[in-house]
Amino acid sequence: MVRKSGDKAQSLELLQEGFNRLIGQLEGINENLAQQAGHQQELIDKISQMPKVVETFPAAIANQQRMIEHLSQQIGSCRRRQPAVC
Repeated sequence: MVRKSGDKAQSLELLQEGFNRLIGQLEGINENLAQQAGHQQELIDKISQMPKVVETFPAAIANQQRMIEHLSQQIGSCRRRQPAVC
């Protein structure tokens, strides 16, 4: 079976187009992977900050408890002095 040079050129052209599409898809995949790696690094950075944030919780909770106790005392004092207003 003898192929014409036109058929061979057309086959090579189709093959080249296929390779070009494949290269385009691989480049897109590579870009997405790079973005994903960047997002993962951002996530790691944020997670690494969590222990510092969590360390502040006990002090913040203690401060809120003091404020609630103070407000409760003020409300109780107000009720004793002016029950109709409080």
